[in-house]
Amino acid sequence: MSHVLDENERNEAEKILKYLKSMDLVLRTSPNPEQKERVRKDMTRYWTRLRVILPYVNFSDQNPDKIISQLATDFPEAEQEPSLKRKTKDILNHIPLQKISPSCNDREINLLHSMISLIEKEYWPSIYEKHCKLDFSHGAARGRLKINFENILRSFHVLAQIIEDHSSQGQKNIHNQSLKTRDRYMRSLIIQVNDYMHELTSFLRNLLELADENRLALQNADNIIRFNEKFEQASMLEGVTVENALRQFLEFGTFVLNHTKLPELRKNKKSF
Repeated sequence: MSHVLDENERNEAEKILKYLKSMDLVLRTSPNPEQKERVRKDMTRYWTRLRVILPYVNFSDQNPDKIISQLATDFPEAEQEPSLKRKTKDILNHIPLQKISPSCNDREINLLHSMISLIEKEYWPSIYEKHCKLDFSHGAARGRLKINFENILRSFHVLAQIIEDHSSQGQKNIHNQSLKTRDRYMRSLIIQVNDYMHELTSFLRNLLELADENRLALQNADNIIRFNEKFEQASMLEGVTVENALRQFLEFGTFVLNHTKLPELRKNKKSF
C-alpha cells in the first residue's frame, strides 16, 4: 500500500536513518564493549520510532539504505518540490530578522545579516573546542574558519556604517557618490559571504564524512551539547549530540549558500 509521507515524517525519518547508518559503522568497528552496548540500545529505540513513523515500510531487513530506497518510492517526485518550498519558507520564518542598521530597508541584506547573526549566536558555539573535539588538522582548519567569520562580521559592521553615512548625506552629489559606495560594498560583501559559506560547508561535510568512516577526526561525536548559560547565549542546539549539531549546521549553511547563489557576480565582478 503506497503512503505519501508528510514533510515532518520524512524529515524525521531521514535524520534517524542517517544516524542509524553512522551507528551501524560504530557497532562494527568500535573496540569498546560499553560503547557498543549503548549504541545497540539507541539503535533499538530508533528502529522502534521508525516503525511508528513508517507503518507501511517493510522492516524485515533492518538496512537503512533499503529503507531509504523505499522512502524514495513512497514519496513521489511530484510531491518533493512543494515540500522543498515549504521547508525553505519554514526556515525563513524561523530566522529572527535583524536589520543591519536602523536605516537599512534592503530586504536581502537584512536577511543575510540575520542569517549570519544566527550562525554567530547559535551554530558556531556548538563547534567550539569546548563542545567539539577535533584532531589537530581539523582543529586548525576550524580556527582559520573562525577568523574568517570574524572578518565577515567586521565587514557587516563597516557596511552598516556606510548605510548610516549614506542616509545622513544632504548634498545631491555627495549622496550619489555615497550610494555608489554603498552598493559596491554591498555586492562585495555578498560575494565574501558566498565564498565563505562554500569553505564552511565543505569543511563540515568533509568532517562528517570522515566521522562516518572512523572516530579520529571527530572525537566526541556522541557527546551531548550542554551550554553554560552564564557564558553562552546559544540554546538552539542544547541537548543534541555533537554530530547532530554539525549536521544541522551543515544544513543551515547549505541553505545560506543556496540563498546567495551568485555565480554570475564573480563573472561580472569588474562592473562593480
